[in-house]
Amino acid sequence: MSNAEEIKSRVRPYDATDHYQQSLKGAPVYYRVGLNSECRRADTSRMDAVFDVAQAFPNQNAKLLAGDWQVFLESFEGTLNSQLARVNIKMCLPDLVRSSQDYVMTAVGVCRTSDVVGHIPIKQAYRRPQQVGDINADGADNAADDAFDTLAPLPISISNVIGTDSIGVKIDPVTLFSGQVRVLLRDETHARLDKAGGTPLADTDAWRATLLFVHRA
Repeated sequence: MSNAEEIKSRVRPYDATDHYQQSLKGAPVYYRVGLNSECRRADTSRMDAVFDVAQAFPNQNAKLLAGDWQVFLESFEGTLNSQLARVNIKMCLPDLVRSSQDYVMTAVGVCRTSDVVGHIPIKQAYRRPQQVGDINADGADNAADDAFDTLAPLPISISNVIGTDSIGVKIDPVTLFSGQVRVLLRDETHARLDKAGGTPLADTDAWRATLLFVHRA
């Protein structure tokens, strides 16, 4: 009499849905920092401002230094009455943005690495505000004066929506973790606002901005 036991088996075809899948790359980690020109270091200016942000970021470690760091200008608003004659202002991070793959022409045949993180347009529009007095100089203060539109500046304000697939500006994490962020405002030609013949910011000017720092491992 045989004690052998029959073994039955079969091979199932491979089905990806039966297996746990995990990406080798984690989700982006972000740090959002709100800056105010009136909260800059006392020895710096509104145009070339340095902010102490050491408390916003963790200490340096190999995990944070690895991967890719990018910065986005999420929002900007300001009262910049001294700059209303310009087309736009560039917000730059000259110390953080050193190896960016963004470039800008600054002269004929001169193409240099750009440290710009955002362009702030200076817009104007014709409006019909409530008029007071003899606007059309016809000797009478009447309804005809209200027909004159005037070119007036619009509020300086931008807001950008940043998605997980958005491409920012590459920054140096070692400099970021130093605890200081320097912001420099430039004009349309990529020169400092206080260049020779330029118009620097006035003492009454002020601005606020939100920078979004993103780390992708």
